[in-house]
Amino acid sequence: MRANAATSRANAATSRANAATSRANAATSRANAATSRANAATSRANTARSSCTMLARLLYSLLNRMQVVEKLAESRPIRRAAQLTAYTLTKARILGQDTSKRVLRSQTLRQIRDEASRVPRDVGDVTGRIRRVGDTFMSEVKEGLKQGSRAIKK
Repeated sequence: MRANAATSRANAATSRANAATSRANAATSRANAATSRANAATSRANTARSSCTMLARLLYSLLNRMQVVEKLAESRPIRRAAQLTAYTLTKARILGQDTSKRVLRSQTLRQIRDEASRVPRDVGDVTGRIRRVGDTFMSEVKEGLKQGSRAIKK
């Protein structure tokens, strides 16, 4: 009877060990499937990267040929793009110069310099200065808007 009980316990332990092994095998299988999916994604990314590299090499080799560059330079779209680029850069430079001149002539800038040179006596004095600078700034903004609307109407 004792032998049967011992055999029964051994069989139960073997059954539990087999179940644990089965669970471990299932987990390993899931891990292998995840690794396989990750490898497939990496392969797709490498393929896309190599096709981009191939395209870049093709463009590089074409643009290093003098004849191709000359033909492109003589084409209408490239000439037009160059004209638009030159026009935009020139307009931006002129606009920047006009803006810098306006800022240097600005009453707000002068007032900030004057107010910064004086030492405030108390908090009320600082508040009054900030309010005056803000009022001057707002009046200049309004004047700029009026000038802009006049320029648009012309």
